[in-house]
Amino acid sequence: MAQVGLEDKQSLNVRIALGLAVLYLVWGSVYIAVKEAVGFWPPFLLVGIRFCIAGFTLLIWARFRQKPWPETWKQWRNVCFVGFLMVTGTNGAITWGIQYVDSGLASVLVATMPLWLILLESLRPGGDRPHYLAFVGIALGLVGVGMLVQPNIGVPENVQTLMGQIAILGAAVAWAAGSIFMRQFVMPPSVVMGTALQMMFGGFVLVLIGLSLGEVQRWPMQFEWMPVLAFLYMTFVSSVVAYSAYQWLIRNTRPALVATYAYVNPVVAISLGVWIGQETLNLNILLGSTLVLIAAFLIQRVRH
Repeated sequence: MAQVGLEDKQSLNVRIALGLAVLYLVWGSVYIAVKEAVGFWPPFLLVGIRFCIAGFTLLIWARFRQKPWPETWKQWRNVCFVGFLMVTGTNGAITWGIQYVDSGLASVLVATMPLWLILLESLRPGGDRPHYLAFVGIALGLVGVGMLVQPNIGVPENVQTLMGQIAILGAAVAWAAGSIFMRQFVMPPSVVMGTALQMMFGGFVLVLIGLSLGEVQRWPMQFEWMPVLAFLYMTFVSSVVAYSAYQWLIRNTRPALVATYAYVNPVVAISLGVWIGQETLNLNILLGSTLVLIAAFLIQRVRH
């Protein structure tokens, strides 16, 4: 019996290690895939179609596993609102912003999410007040963000880059707001079903935005392999496979261990951006990125 228990524990540890590797590599590399795809397709239709397909795939899986639909109107309302924040707001803004921002830098700006989470939680009526270490993390994070965006402030030719950075920071705020909302309001009993519906609703709104902006006229008629492969990677490997790994890890290991993906992803994204995307890396980006990641680490430690 002891031997069986030891084997089970070893098997669990192997699965945890594999799951973390998926989060580290897939969510770290998806930024360069988005960069590749958005250079070929218009942003809002691209990300909208991506999440409609990913959501429908998860919906089929949820129904195959006999997961229930939302049970009340409030659950439907809440799942749509979270989908608007975390799919439309977050992924729409990232995909639009990454047109003008290097993929590695985009991943660092997204890593500020714990900073905004702590700030929003402290401002919420009845919310938790931050530990003093959180204030240290917030201060470091703001300094790091300032270092990352400062070279583009007041430089006319860099306006688009600055707007892209602001959009990606806004995406991190939207993700933090959605995370708080999910904890405070009644959501569907099935996490997989809820996520599928969030993706489909948020993706549908993004498609509508793309159509209203005339992105159909910019949709390319030619076929190129690299953007198509990037789109498939974003849709199925990142949105379906990596998310499933995340859900399994959250239920089978410590949340603090799972949260380490937030620190590893920017390292992977920056490395791939420099190696594959020929993106630039200077002292300002290195120092600013380091401060943001230290801030995220401090804040995450406080939360757990």
